[in-house]
Amino acid sequence: MARSAVGDANCDRLAERRVAVARFRARVFDEKLRDLAREINVVAKEALKASSLNKAKDLNDRLRQQHECFNDSVANVLPELY
Repeated sequence: MARSAVGDANCDRLAERRVAVARFRARVFDEKLRDLAREINVVAKEALKASSLNKAKDLNDRLRQQHECFNDSVANVLPELY
């Protein structure tokens, strides 16, 4: 069964993000940020394997919340570095 072009593009974007998160995680020394990156990675993998559109949407909502938490944490850590 062939995937749609939209499905392929979404999978490609998720795969690119997984690689970016893995690269970023290797360079982060803050344990909380590493943990958040790990959680995002786990949910992203789940989203790739979602059994339905509704499950994928639920996971997308979780990813959005985790990204917001991650971004807030980064905003708090960055000033400490400078």
